[in-house]
Order: sequence, then structure tokens, then C-alpha cells
Amino acid sequence: MTQQNRPEIKVRETRPSDGLLYDRNLFIAYWIEEGDLEQFPDYPPDAINGCCGDTEQEALQNAENHWRIREENHRQNREKFYAKYGRYPD
Repeated sequence: MTQQNRPEIKVRETRPSDGLLYDRNLFIAYWIEEGDLEQFPDYPPDAINGCCGDTEQEALQNAENHWRIREENHRQNREKFYAKYGRYPD
């Protein structure tokens, strides 16, 4: 998984009137991955995958941190697989 494979990240501002469990405005940086909309048809897209922040920049930074950790975990798992089986997973 590389940066080219990342889905587009969008940001929206939430308000307490949106029915979320927050009593203040927040920003949600969210993305849609393949199969999400089929698997969760009754969920709004920003409720499936997202990172919150008090500012748009903070939400985007939290999403960037999420993807950086996810990509590093993916890389480590591939290396463990290679060490065990002598090849990379397909």
C-alpha cells in the first residue's frame, strides 16, 4: 500500500446539530475505500472511515498519521511473510 493507492481524503465540518456525540464543531477528514459503500449502505461516507480534529489542518494531519501507520504496518507484515515463506504475498 503506497501513497498512490490512498483514496481521496475529504474534509467536512460537523456541528452538534448533526446528531454526533460532540458538543462543539469539529472537522472530519474522511475517505471511502473499495467496498465501503456496499458494506455500509446506510452510513454516511464520513461515518465509515475518518479522523477528527478541532481544525481542518488537524483533521488532515490525523488522517495522514493514520495512513502512515497503516502503510508501515503493511510493510512490516509483508516483510514478516517474506521471512517466513521466502516470498511476498500476492
